[in-house]
Amino acid sequence: MSTAYIKTPTENSILGLWHINESVQELLASLRLSENERHTFESKKNDARKKEWLACRNLLKAMTAGDLEIKYDSNGRPYFDDKVFEISISHSAEYACVYLNNKKPVGVDIQKIKPAISTGSDFFLSQEENKWVDKEDNLMLHIIWSGKESAFKYCGIMDLDLKKDIHISNFTRNQIGIIEVTILNYDLKDKILINYECFDDYVLTRTV
Repeated sequence: MSTAYIKTPTENSILGLWHINESVQELLASLRLSENERHTFESKKNDARKKEWLACRNLLKAMTAGDLEIKYDSNGRPYFDDKVFEISISHSAEYACVYLNNKKPVGVDIQKIKPAISTGSDFFLSQEENKWVDKEDNLMLHIIWSGKESAFKYCGIMDLDLKKDIHISNFTRNQIGIIEVTILNYDLKDKILINYECFDDYVLTRTV
């Protein structure tokens, strides 16, 4: 199996990363899917989507040594019936990640770095962020984009707009670091801290 790592960032959280290099059949063979899960799996339109979905389930099984079933609310947010963990999942190209916490909500996101996303940065950069962001720094743009996605998942508010409502404070970009996020226009007073790590051609962000 292709677990890249399973680690415990805090005593209440578990973060797992899976390198997807198996076939659909190999990923499927190690799982016992419920009827609902089987229906969801069969609804995936191509092998890439099936692999992402199966990789997340295999990773969850490796992280918990059990057969927890991921369900989704009306907004598409994942959850467990027994609420033993809060969960966030993400996948991009060859990687899938699962983030669990038994005390509070979490958000995780992984992005494969594209050659340039500056042409689409107006979709997620606010006016304030445009004042300090170096749009020539492709890695910084991916960290900001991914960090906002993690904050979006953490909040669980579907109306949040990445550009208007999720604001990232100025930071100095490294390979690993923490950025500070503020949610505007909603009654969310606390700052959200996002950890980021860059490896190979990927950026992974998660709430702290």
